[in-house]
Parts: sequence; C-alpha cells; structure tokens
Amino acid sequence: MPFDRWKPVNQYSLAWRLFQRHHTHFNRIFWSDQAARRRVYTFTRGKVKSIPAKDIFPLDEHPRALLENLGEWSQNYNAFDRWARIAAVAALTGYLETFISQLAYAALESCPALLVGGSREIDGVIHLKNNTFPELERAVSPLVRGEWSSRCSAYATLFGSCGFTAHISTLEEMRNLRNDASHSFGRPIASMRMAEKYLVERIDKISDARIQGFLGAVESVAKSIEKDITHRFVGAYESMRIYHNWPRKNDFSGYSLKSVAMDFGGYYQEVTSYGIPKYVGVSLIQHYQKL
Repeated sequence: MPFDRWKPVNQYSLAWRLFQRHHTHFNRIFWSDQAARRRVYTFTRGKVKSIPAKDIFPLDEHPRALLENLGEWSQNYNAFDRWARIAAVAALTGYLETFISQLAYAALESCPALLVGGSREIDGVIHLKNNTFPELERAVSPLVRGEWSSRCSAYATLFGSCGFTAHISTLEEMRNLRNDASHSFGRPIASMRMAEKYLVERIDKISDARIQGFLGAVESVAKSIEKDITHRFVGAYESMRIYHNWPRKNDFSGYSLKSVAMDFGGYYQEVTSYGIPKYVGVSLIQHYQKL
C-alpha cells in the first residue's frame, strides 16, 4: 500500500496501539490475580477459623505480619480485594484518558485549523518542523477533565460530534469511583468529609460483572474515538513526528534516501515495535522534507 499522509502507517494510530497494550496488560494482571485468589482459598477449606493464619501462610521474613487468626485473615484479604478493584477502576480510567489525550494532541498538531473550526487546511508537519505549534493544552484539557458530559461537549466542539454519548453514565460512574479511590482510599468522598464516627468504613465491592462492564465501555469509547478522528485528522502524522524526533535524521549527508529510510525503519521498529516498509519510509521522509 503506497504512503498516504492521511492514513496511519500501521493501519491504526500509535495511540490506539498503546491503548490496546494497556488494555491487554490490565486484563492479564487483573484476572491472573483473581485466579490466584480463588486458588488461595482452597488452602483454607476445612480449617477452623480460630487457628493462626501464619500456620497456613507463613511469612518468615515478617513474623508479625500475620498475627490474626484465619477468620480475621479472610476478612482482611477480602477488604484488600475490594480496595484493589477500586484501584483497578482508577487504572482503567487513567489509561483511557491517556489515549484520549495522546490522540487529541496528535489530531490538533496534525490539523491545527481544528482550533478555529477548520479541518485539513494546514498540514501540521510545517509547525512540527519549525516548532511553531499553537498552544494546545487549553483545547485538550477539557477532554480529560471534569464530568464526562462536559468532556463530550468539548470533544464535539473540536471534532464535529461525539460518538460515545451512550457510555457517559458508565464513564461518570468510573470517574466518581476513581475520585473516591484517590481521595478516601476507595470510600465515598461524601461520607468522609464530616465523619460522625472516626472509624474505618467498609469499602463496597465491585463485582466481576461490573469490572467487565467497565472494560467493555472503555474499549468501546476508545474504539469510537480511534475510528472517528484517526483517518480524518491524524493519518501518518505520529510516524512523521517520530521521524522529526529521530536523533540521526540530520546525520546522513551523502546517503541515498533509501538508505536513510532503511535506518529509520530500524529506529521506528525500536520505538513502536512495528515495522515500516522501506518504500513507505521513503515517501514519508519526502513528504516531511518538501514542507
């Protein structure tokens, strides 16, 4: 497939590729822990709750860490699992926001006319080469801060419409849980502001089904954004930004363009783990140089 400025070099944006890695990593570690948790409880079957927990789970290097009995250990382990699930929601929300921010920056750098209601009137590679980007933080910040209804409105203002409105209630639920996790160790913030009892409150458990629902919503939102703006506004810009930041791009005096493209391909593979055909690299470099 020949090089096309408005098509990603590797079919999808690099921001989406990174999102997928985060999403896969989350699934692997979260469900691995749940599998291990179920296995751990098999060691307690038929045991009396009053026996010392350290008799079943010895921690020689920390002899005081498990002074409770088996029943108390179970309560504490369940409490940790509830907290870990809250932390998991915070992680989900975090890498979704990372994806949105990365792709939005790429789109606005690639098509700076978006800031004034335009589209592809200016190829942002010109600003990349001359380091003359307009200020973008003010445009991107509303996409990843505040309530999701306002984020959706900000997204529609920039890109024409918002395709993830159906998930706003779920995203808002996750945002509130993340705030609870970061401010009150997983407990509702409202219950902690003027606590009448200075006691540790129980954390509600987030079920497997709820976690799966959050996972599905996060993936659907990211997929919607990827489909919406990558081919319209980002294209191959991320790859040209990699070329722009390549430390060796000015060290090839006297080399053929094919040789430069081959070396760039190695660097591209190193920083993205994806290959770039030599002929695509040649066209990409030519596009960069002519602007």
